[in-house]
Amino acid sequence: MEVDPLVRIYSHAEALRTLAEQLPEEQGGLALILNLLGDDLDRCGAELDDKWKPGKREAAAVKVEH
Repeated sequence: MEVDPLVRIYSHAEALRTLAEQLPEEQGGLALILNLLGDDLDRCGAELDDKWKPGKREAAAVKVEH
């Protein structure tokens, strides 16, 4: 199964935010860090999305083996 690297970046960003939301209030610092990492992944994904041309994007898709 081929997975687009950008889809993986956005998926990881969302996963970090989901983890942050589920942490107890006592771990607010960790939640903040996870949210910041998620935001950074979104920004990186957007920059790559803007720079990659459609042909290069398909060529960069990777195979994921289960």
